[in-house]
Amino acid sequence: MELAAGIFINVLILSAMYILVALGFALLFSIAGILHVSHGAIYTVSGYICWQLSQAAGINQWLALVLTVLIVGSFGLFLERFCFRPFTGDFDRSLVVGIGIILILQTTIVVTVGQESRSMSPFVAGILNAGPVSVSLERLVTFAIYHARHQYQPCFGHRCGDCLCVSSSGGMLDGSLY
Repeated sequence: MELAAGIFINVLILSAMYILVALGFALLFSIAGILHVSHGAIYTVSGYICWQLSQAAGINQWLALVLTVLIVGSFGLFLERFCFRPFTGDFDRSLVVGIGIILILQTTIVVTVGQESRSMSPFVAGILNAGPVSVSLERLVTFAIYHARHQYQPCFGHRCGDCLCVSSSGGMLDGSLY
């Protein structure tokens, strides 16, 4: 029974992580008509940037995280404006652009940093032991972020006048793509 409870909690937290990634795909595709498949490569670049700032440059780990979000967010705006926007609504071309970005980013990482793994100390260190269940605090923070994201996105799935409302089926509520 103890093992089943631990597995259930870990599956719940891991599911929240996958749901966050899936929401990114769903929102981009439903709003912009772009299948952005290079999320993983961008996450990898984000990790290397954060590692470089915190470990090699000696910046506080939380400050490095904030700087990484700003840097990668700017990079995302660049990608959207110059790489994806010209192909909005053209599924095939946006897919090819996404695959090209994956290849460019992966090759850049291998050439500049190498293929060896890097590791950082946890942002939230520790383990929560609740009876037979043990969960890392980092996973709990991720789960909290998922719930905050889910709680504060009231426009997903209904009509309102203040924001762009998107249905869970991948389009605007009036039936249009965007």
